[in-house]
Amino acid sequence: MNSNSAHTGSNLRAAFVAVTTLFFAWGFITAMIDPLIPSVKAIFNLTYTQSMLTQFAFFMSYGIVSLPGAALVARAGYGRSILIALVAMIVGCLFMPFATYVQRYELVLVALFIIGSGITVLQLAANPLAAVLGSPERSHFRLTFSQAFNSLGTVIAPYLGSMLLLRGGVFATNGVAADAAGRAASLHNIDTGFLAIAAMLALLVVFIWRFSGRLSSSAPPPAPAHDSVLHALQSRWALLGAAAIFLYVGAEVSIGSTMINFLHQPDMLDVTLDRAGQLSAVYWLGAMLGRFAGSALLTRVRATFLLSTAAAIAAVLCSGCRFVQLDHVPHDFHVDTGA
Repeated sequence: MNSNSAHTGSNLRAAFVAVTTLFFAWGFITAMIDPLIPSVKAIFNLTYTQSMLTQFAFFMSYGIVSLPGAALVARAGYGRSILIALVAMIVGCLFMPFATYVQRYELVLVALFIIGSGITVLQLAANPLAAVLGSPERSHFRLTFSQAFNSLGTVIAPYLGSMLLLRGGVFATNGVAADAAGRAASLHNIDTGFLAIAAMLALLVVFIWRFSGRLSSSAPPPAPAHDSVLHALQSRWALLGAAAIFLYVGAEVSIGSTMINFLHQPDMLDVTLDRAGQLSAVYWLGAMLGRFAGSALLTRVRATFLLSTAAAIAAVLCSGCRFVQLDHVPHDFHVDTGA
């Protein structure tokens, strides 16, 4: 009996490590969109509104693919659904070089939609897996702990992505010149970034394939495919949870998406775009530290109390922003923009 328990515990730990790796991967890819926004804005000479379609196309997939993705997870199971999602993300990454080769922004948006669709299915499978791979009492801790590694990916990606996507090419002269050679160089940088992501995902496919058996054996089966979404709509907690996630993700994504261009403004920090992208990693670092702290607090504090407290603090901080004068930066304010 003890041997079986030890074997089960080992399977659970291995499966949890595999799932947490997925959290890191999709966090990294999601945050890579932040430096991509000012990159395509300069390359394709877009307005701010047009460039924000980059983020819109990516996250639009969440709303469109969520229900079909849930049906896929119910029918194919966690392990196979994760593999299908990773392959779809690789296809999207490999489609990006074609989009840049023909220099069509619309096709860049298509590539991002495909990648976002894969991440949607990945989240549908990985989130419940992180919660059920262990005792129910510690499900909040496991999910928050995995999400902390998701945040680690969001910290690293904008820093590295800005160094790759926002230097050279059209940015060699601060994004003013957009001649053919500059555009080609910047488009090549985009290709390099997404081909590197495709290679990382291919390694993840091999890794998850090796653990797919443990994922299937360690977790209970997903909800039946014939279950209706109306069942969830009958739950008050499901509706409130969906509203909370809608507001939280909307705020998180909006801040991350606009921060690079915001910090680049002359009346803000007036730094180069690549430096602004590196500084935006500090925002995601705060999210990572908060999630690690939250995972620790959830072992001692009720989830409802902690969530209410965090929401109240966030509301106070948002309300206080209007009293902070950011119209002008002092003339003697200096930021080291790096070499």
